[in-house]
Amino acid sequence: MRNDNFNLDALVIRIRNTTSRKLKEELLRNAFSTQEIPYVEAWIKRLEEEERIAPVTLYHRRKAPDGKIFKAFEVPTLEKKGWLDSPDKFKKGIISKIRNLIKRIIKSLWTFWLRHWPILLPIIVAFFGILVKLFIYLDSKATTKAQQEKNETKNKIDIIHTTPK
Repeated sequence: MRNDNFNLDALVIRIRNTTSRKLKEELLRNAFSTQEIPYVEAWIKRLEEEERIAPVTLYHRRKAPDGKIFKAFEVPTLEKKGWLDSPDKFKKGIISKIRNLIKRIIKSLWTFWLRHWPILLPIIVAFFGILVKLFIYLDSKATTKAQQEKNETKNKIDIIHTTPK
């Protein structure tokens, strides 16, 4: 009697930690004794019902991007309607691919900057200083040239007005 209880306890532990599919496979391989088969078959029926009504989270791009809980038996019909078991399985459009590419580029530039900013900062400041100096120089040249053209035009006008007719 004691040995039978021990065997039954061992069977309960063994079948509790598995799925109905695995138990069916073990039944087909004759992994259970004839005394254990009725218990296993009853447990399989119970497991199948639990698995059938178990909650499953599915995701839909428009209807439920954060997920919605359904019964397991509803899953096959919902999968045909575009529901997925993971938001990672959504087909990525060109916009999201470009967005991810830009994010990766910005992240790599930021990590590069954090690593090398003591070297890069003086180079950038010097570059902008040279640009400002160049713009000032070009602006003064343009201003000088414009002033010369203005003076020449004024002289031509003066010459036209002062010449006798």
